[in-house]
Amino acid sequence: MQVIFLDIDGVLHPRRAVAELLRTPTPASAEIAGRGLFRWSILLESVIVPADDVAIYIHSSWRHVRSVEELGIMLGPLGRRLAGVTVGEGRWESILRTVHRVRPKSWLVIDDEPSEFPQPLPRDVVICDPNRGVCCPTVVGAIKRFLADIN
Repeated sequence: MQVIFLDIDGVLHPRRAVAELLRTPTPASAEIAGRGLFRWSILLESVIVPADDVAIYIHSSWRHVRSVEELGIMLGPLGRRLAGVTVGEGRWESILRTVHRVRPKSWLVIDDEPSEFPQPLPRDVVICDPNRGVCCPTVVGAIKRFLADIN
């Protein structure tokens, strides 16, 4: 199994989209996509669709406020790949803990916050522009290279 560790804000939707949501009552999981959140999950799924053995683990702060089942619904078609969430407070530490527990053949981290990771960035970490997320061609290219390396 290969794993993609996924942040949500700034990766699957612009980081500013969350600020807009916070001004309204918290919607149910099924309504979130209609509010513009998780809008790029379909793009990510379309990039990784050829690789059946890629699982997703969420390391976003969303893991503290939504269940795995709710996150799976919010991810849309990408949700079928959701294997779980990382455990612990720090992103990097929680990712390493999950790698140790799950022992994937290979793994990739997609996040928009470089300060959450050791510097220089480990080669398995891809940083997104928080306004473009996985829509950025360099991020799509990094994901495609990861997939090519595992095949």
